[in-house]
Amino acid sequence: MKSKSKHLIQRGFTLIEMLIVMAIIVILATLVISAYSYVETTKREKSAEQITTRVSQALEEYHRDFGIYPYGTEAQFNSKSTKAMTEADGSEYSSNVIYKALYGDYLDKGVPAKKAHIYYEELEPSKEASATTLVTPINVRDKQGKQRTIHIMRDPWGEPYRYTLGFGQSLPNKPTETGKGVNPDFDFWSLGQDSEEDQANPHDPTNGDNIGNQPKAR
Repeated sequence: MKSKSKHLIQRGFTLIEMLIVMAIIVILATLVISAYSYVETTKREKSAEQITTRVSQALEEYHRDFGIYPYGTEAQFNSKSTKAMTEADGSEYSSNVIYKALYGDYLDKGVPAKKAHIYYEELEPSKEASATTLVTPINVRDKQGKQRTIHIMRDPWGEPYRYTLGFGQSLPNKPTETGKGVNPDFDFWSLGQDSEEDQANPHDPTNGDNIGNQPKAR
């Protein structure tokens, strides 16, 4: 009888030890996953910050040369063969304006036009989309219903960057109207980790995880 009781006690301790080991493994796994998620998020945020900073610098260079910030329908591109279908309005495809202006690919062929000045070489389109791809071609339909290929910039989370002409800039095709940006020159931003923003007011500073040149909430 005593031998049987002793065996049960030993067996009970073994089960408790197993449960403890399993709990430790779960805790360690949770810590590793959390640490990896933090490192990955930080890495992506830094990448987005570097890109938005570099684009902002290139836009200033463009402004020094042309006296305007890209809009998509300025005189430089305003002809039957090169008229852009995208505009600097902060929409899903608005980064195509950046691509055209800073890479000089006015016809969305994937290569710069002859004698075009390239302000940002890293905007060269990638033939194979990946997690690190900055510019990718997509098929869309223009206002006449024809299918076209345009190039857009994607942030480290795979969402399109957004670009808006600033409130201090007149629209090239509507001189009496100005841009919708919260900055006087331009807004360029990533939606951040959540890939979302306040649709009622996309430029609301409370969109705290947005990455770009927009003001942050205090």
